[in-house]
Amino acid sequence: MRKLCYCLTFLTTLLPFSGAALAVHAPMPLIYHGGPVMSPVIVPIYWGKFSGPTDPIITGNQDYLIALAQFMSGANMIADGEPVVRQYGVWGASVAPPILDTTTPLPSVMNFSDVAPEIARVQQAHPGLSYGPSKLFILTTNGIALSSDYDQGCGFHSNAGSGKYYANVPFPPQTGRCAKGSGKAADNVWQQRVSHEIFEASTDPLHTAWFDASGEAGLDEGADPMGCFDSFANNFMYLGGSDLLYVVASFVDNKATFINGGTVSCGIVTVEQYAPLAVVSRASNTLDVFYQGTDHALWHKPFPGSFPGTWGAAHSLGGNMAGTPSAVSIGNGAAMHVVAFGTSNGLFDRSWRVIDGWSPGFVQVGSSAFLFGSPSAVRTDTNRFDVFAQDAGLPFVQAYFDGSWHEFFVGPTNTSNAGAPPIAVPFWDASASTTYPVVLWSDQTLMTKASYTDRNNSPVHPATSALTYPAGNGRTFTPMGAAHRDFQIVDAFSIGLDRNLYRNTNIITGNWGAWANLGIGTFVGAPVAVSWGTTRTDAFVVGTDWKLYHVFTSDSGSSWFSQILPDTGRLIGTPAVASWGPSRLDVFAKGADDRNIRHYYSNDGSNWSSETLTDTTVN
Repeated sequence: MRKLCYCLTFLTTLLPFSGAALAVHAPMPLIYHGGPVMSPVIVPIYWGKFSGPTDPIITGNQDYLIALAQFMSGANMIADGEPVVRQYGVWGASVAPPILDTTTPLPSVMNFSDVAPEIARVQQAHPGLSYGPSKLFILTTNGIALSSDYDQGCGFHSNAGSGKYYANVPFPPQTGRCAKGSGKAADNVWQQRVSHEIFEASTDPLHTAWFDASGEAGLDEGADPMGCFDSFANNFMYLGGSDLLYVVASFVDNKATFINGGTVSCGIVTVEQYAPLAVVSRASNTLDVFYQGTDHALWHKPFPGSFPGTWGAAHSLGGNMAGTPSAVSIGNGAAMHVVAFGTSNGLFDRSWRVIDGWSPGFVQVGSSAFLFGSPSAVRTDTNRFDVFAQDAGLPFVQAYFDGSWHEFFVGPTNTSNAGAPPIAVPFWDASASTTYPVVLWSDQTLMTKASYTDRNNSPVHPATSALTYPAGNGRTFTPMGAAHRDFQIVDAFSIGLDRNLYRNTNIITGNWGAWANLGIGTFVGAPVAVSWGTTRTDAFVVGTDWKLYHVFTSDSGSSWFSQILPDTGRLIGTPAVASWGPSRLDVFAKGADDRNIRHYYSNDGSNWSSETLTDTTVN
């Protein structure tokens, strides 16, 4: 429970930026202490004097919450930016339908202690409306007098135990405690206050996750503008003396930039920038690159194009996507699918077949609307592939296509909700003569995990196993990268909290070793990996120096080597990689300045050529 700053925030209408107003203290580094972090499903409850479900206060608030959740999920972000909360393991948000409680009599005066019992009464009246590790109940009141508790601040977030999180933000009255203030619009004041509580509760719901060096709970101290992130850690920059907050996005160069102009150095944590790229090779000498364009549509660039050995023109596949797509080839190269999240958080698929080209449009997969991060598609049979995605309150959910789509299966339920989204690679179970997926993800404490599932998401090996880690490492904010060697060995790669690149190997026994620091630099984004032989694995990741690093083994992991790929200018985000056969590697990365895709290719795994795909512009 923390005091709120009385400030105005606008996510949809931003005030003009004035650099003269900027005044921030030197930032203090924040340290992660292992507490829960959540990508919340926001459950709004309205209690008091509301006219009904269509009350303008309710509909206006809901519109704002939906826009805020989309913003937290990365929608409508400025070029090369991302929501600051992503640095703390928050990958998005979604909003449940509103619940209205107008039962009378209302209390004459409301105290902080009345909030949890009211939520419990609503839960009792609505079976199934229970707490969950990534649910955040927001109680908004109207027309109920407030006690002196609210002199501490006109909103707070708290909990009824682990996995039972709630917040209270009264709708500002005209006069009295928590009044909107002279010249201030009540809805904008409510927006500022509820944004504050949502971001605090998401990054640190138990007040145990993040602290600065002095022991202060840095993510939950709204009154002291210590720096870009640790005063709110919620996409806002406090402008000293102006009593205003401006939405900010963070960049790979560790700057925070106001969406409406102006930049300031931060120096607290480095961003987990992604680049929305995917690539698949259907057969030898073929590549299909997919990316999110600046219009948020899904774009495709094929190789070869109309003439052998040349690229085809980039062309739009339409849609309105969020996050990074995932592509997979099935039918021995006769078909491919690309899946991506829409801005509504649903999963959509568009397919291509060699006999008739692209399908007429996108197909929505399943009914889940609370998906975060980016999907991961993996082929598990000649004509089948499985898709994994992070869902609200679960590490992941699973759907599969075998000629038609099958609804999502629920992922592991004996674990806390996820941190980074899942990635999947196939492995071969000789005893069952079947290919199964192994899924790598991190939980809400950012601990790396591995899960093994059969074709219907039932465990075949230990359902979930923690990947062991040395002294403080083994936790990650980013998705992991992984590749299988001959379907029997999985090499996993992860960016630790120290920004170093770590490796872990499993020989499909359920037993993972310790994360080993490859010691080659510091990195942002997420690693990607591929294997083109039984003893060979290659991984790629963008460094904090904007360069593309290559790590590989040719002797089954006994020794690892690294190199920096040719300098083609500053790169940003997570690369994409494919191999169409032995010794061949194709890597794609986003240019930080022109946003064109850089293509690096090698025919021996160590000597590289590069080119810029000038007709591609990545969002």
